[in-house]
Amino acid sequence: MSWRFALWVTLGGSIGSLLRFWIGTRLPFQPSEFAWATFLVNMAGCFAIGCCYPWISDDGIRAFFVVGILGGFTTFSGFGLEIFRYVEFSAHRMAIIYGSLSLILGTILVWLGFKIGLWLK
Repeated sequence: MSWRFALWVTLGGSIGSLLRFWIGTRLPFQPSEFAWATFLVNMAGCFAIGCCYPWISDDGIRAFFVVGILGGFTTFSGFGLEIFRYVEFSAHRMAIIYGSLSLILGTILVWLGFKIGLWLK
């Protein structure tokens, strides 16, 4: 990776992270309510990456927008794109395995990390 691409990713990631933070402050998480901020960010990111996927071919723009902005905004958009690409290439079984394993194992690892974090505290 060249320094130019690293710079584009860094700049885009800063923008995406700030957008995510701003939305989170407007719609703070409440355990008794639907997690609107995260849900809206993830769905917007999925829509944006779907719109961009067919027409962004320049590596610099892709680094800035897809990896940087959308990566800083939400990694769920990348997850959604990977599942879409499996389906696009008729790898339906892999899409199901990857999606299911990611959600289940990811949730288990959050729980495990939380327990270890409490133990180390």
